[in-house]
Amino acid sequence: MKSVSVIVTDKYSNLVNEKKDCLIFIWDEFRNDNEFISVPKLVEQKASKYRSEFLDWVHFFSETKIDGTTLYNHLKFDDGFPFWWTTSLGQKFNIHNNSQINDVIKSMAFYDYLNENKIEPFLIEVCSEKKALIDFLKSFPEIKKLKINFIPKGGYPKRKKSVFLYALFIFRFVIYNMFTNQSKNSEKTEFVFFDIFTHLRDGKDFKSNYWTKLVDLLKSKYVTWNHIYLRSSQRNSYINSLRRINIFNSNKKEHYHKIIEQDFGFKNYLRTLKMFLKIKKKGIKTIPYLSKSFSCNKRNIDFSPWIRDDFINSIVGQEALKNCYYSLLIKKVVNNSHVDARAFFIQEFQPWEIALVYYWKNTKKKKIIGIPHSTHRYWDLRYFFGKSFFSSYSEEILPDQIAVNGKYSFERCIENGYPRGILKPLEALRYIHHPKIPYKNKLKNKRKVSILICCDYQLKTSEKLIKIVNEFISKEKIKYELNVRMHPSFPLPTKLIRKYNLYISNEEIVPDLQKTDWVITSNLSAIAVDAFYQGCNIAQLSDGLFFNLSPLRGVIDSLLFTDSIELKEMIRKTDKSPKSYEYFFIDPKLKLWRKFLLDM
Repeated sequence: MKSVSVIVTDKYSNLVNEKKDCLIFIWDEFRNDNEFISVPKLVEQKASKYRSEFLDWVHFFSETKIDGTTLYNHLKFDDGFPFWWTTSLGQKFNIHNNSQINDVIKSMAFYDYLNENKIEPFLIEVCSEKKALIDFLKSFPEIKKLKINFIPKGGYPKRKKSVFLYALFIFRFVIYNMFTNQSKNSEKTEFVFFDIFTHLRDGKDFKSNYWTKLVDLLKSKYVTWNHIYLRSSQRNSYINSLRRINIFNSNKKEHYHKIIEQDFGFKNYLRTLKMFLKIKKKGIKTIPYLSKSFSCNKRNIDFSPWIRDDFINSIVGQEALKNCYYSLLIKKVVNNSHVDARAFFIQEFQPWEIALVYYWKNTKKKKIIGIPHSTHRYWDLRYFFGKSFFSSYSEEILPDQIAVNGKYSFERCIENGYPRGILKPLEALRYIHHPKIPYKNKLKNKRKVSILICCDYQLKTSEKLIKIVNEFISKEKIKYELNVRMHPSFPLPTKLIRKYNLYISNEEIVPDLQKTDWVITSNLSAIAVDAFYQGCNIAQLSDGLFFNLSPLRGVIDSLLFTDSIELKEMIRKTDKSPKSYEYFFIDPKLKLWRKFLLDM
């Protein structure tokens, strides 16, 4: 074993001492220089191995024994609903800013690097904003001595989530519904749809970016549209959303719209609190059994600093109350739905969807179909499961069929073990406006190179994108035309727009892309696929908080950059055209959808 000194820092800028005679690990940044070891880069080098091992560990965790039964069974509702899938580990939601699930995987890669290279740290110096990183290294099995340089700048701020405040939050729907018209079920319903009340187009008629041309295809059918209220820049209040719903209902007799929160009354509120107290009682009983399970893995690494707080919150705290609320609300909507109706829902493996599938399959005769509105990205762990899932639990939470909207999604599903029989090829509704085969990338011959920054739903990422692009442009002699598209649900603050003197584009996405040479966005953004179809050159910011989440992973090589220098090199090389690849199933006439609806 080699005895060496090790420095671990979450990002390069937090380094207190840069010593030449030690190993320096960068925890949250992709870096391509040889002086440092990028932990996210270590993960990506063995991506398949670490993704698979994490998914298997999650399954193992669900098998924790509690009074003679498994944690999975212990957390079931009285009616059998598997509450496990609503917990932080059951969801595996690793693509929001406060998730530390990715840190668990980084911990595996960090341990393996030291072990495989026979490195025994006699000193680990930590330069970090993240208390969880320090706590993890304190518990690290190979540690001899630890020096801590804690830098309290922000990092992962942990806000205490109050159960009481969330109880008040959902009680407001009881108050609102006392003074508004209650929803009524349509007398005739052939199809029932569930989605989030967002991504709507302006106008009196219902036009959705989720369902696009399918709405017109169903115009002569009796359809009930169930929407979950989500406060956004589009729908800034519950009351305004109800008004919009009333406008939709006044314009079309065959189609009936409602927000599911309209069914939430005082009795439902009491049932929610009662169910929460039951789950909390089970959760409190669970906590003493967790310590061993957090560190029970082949490396003997203690994962609890990363995920303990979030998991406990999801079985006894605010998240548990939230998921009880949505589960019981969905249960009521399902019970009130027509027994012979076919159900469709936007599939992202959110807790409310788990409840929908479970209660629909247990109470209805007809099928329920999940419709992923985007694509299955390699590192979006919500869509992937361990080896034993499909033989053990899939019947409880998977719909009767899953729409795969293209070759890419189909390949990812098969890769993960989804049975072919459950997968139904259907046109990609959200992308139906694109050509069947993507245009070839090419830079237009003109004096100015047009760049379109497509912002992220995370403000920090958007700020970083804008900063890097402006840094790059300021050093170039070539003239660039710079436009910015804001995320539809998360607009940029006015202060940031003024600081960089940004021009905000409000055009429709396709015309915007058709006049753009380069699209620059985060590696989380699905807009990269839109850019791919419209023949734009694409560059995606590689953020070490996340792994390579690009929806074009495996389709186009060398999309990622980490700083302005790498971005400059990418933009200078414009001769990289993607291979011909039918990413989505696209047919404006919706032939696959038409046949599917007829055969149901």
